[in-house]
Amino acid sequence: MQFCTQDAARMRLARAYARQLFSGQVHRDGLPAVEHSLRVAERFRGHPDLFCIAALHDVLEDCPEASFDEIYDTFGYRVAKGVADMTRGKEQSWNSYIRQVRRNPDAAFVKIVDIEDNLSRDPRNEKRPMYVKALEGLKELVAH
Repeated sequence: MQFCTQDAARMRLARAYARQLFSGQVHRDGLPAVEHSLRVAERFRGHPDLFCIAALHDVLEDCPEASFDEIYDTFGYRVAKGVADMTRGKEQSWNSYIRQVRRNPDAAFVKIVDIEDNLSRDPRNEKRPMYVKALEGLKELVAH
């Protein structure tokens, strides 16, 4: 797929922004947090908006200095909305969060890859049953 220069620049910017925001943070797999986000993003190299959503999917949840407005101003509404819909509120239940993700097809696609990456990096994850159930429901949703 051929990208315009603007798409390639947005993807580079999303990578750099994720690296900046996650600087010094560690993911549950023990690696720098940004590596998880960028692994997820790489699965969307052919889709610039999904790539940006994936690269930034944890920033509103994990990086206090990140804001919806900054993501919106830098990457546009579709990316900001996708990132926001992938953000689980501090008091939000898992089921409520997954319903939120399901309402946005972009967020659903990225969440599938996010869960797959989390499961592949830590197969003994105590959250595995809830991840598998959510993954099945999301895959069913995007198949239609």
